[in-house]
Amino acid sequence: MNARDFVSAIKTAVCDAAGKGTLDVLMQPPGRRPDPQLVKLSQWFRAQPPDDRAAVAAIVELAANQATYNFLLALDGVLTLEQSGAKGKLELFYVKDRTRTRLNQEDAEHLSFVFKE
Repeated sequence: MNARDFVSAIKTAVCDAAGKGTLDVLMQPPGRRPDPQLVKLSQWFRAQPPDDRAAVAAIVELAANQATYNFLLALDGVLTLEQSGAKGKLELFYVKDRTRTRLNQEDAEHLSFVFKE
């Protein structure tokens, strides 16, 4: 796996799944006794006309994309996690069998840039 493969997998398994999962939960809250607040949001969402539901879906997608982008910025070292003092750096490796590949190379294209393509 290289950096581009990683970003593609994160987009599918995290970003897209978060948006779809959120909308699925809004349509039908899970569990035998779903959280009452979630039931209330679901009732409101299902009562909206199709155009308004589509607008909510677009907002959910926007939020999932922004959260994923911010996470990748943090992995790139562009978004700092420490409030003060000396800053550390994150190193992301993909390890398979005996091969170890660094995915967030300092001298390579940032993961966040790949995500925004």
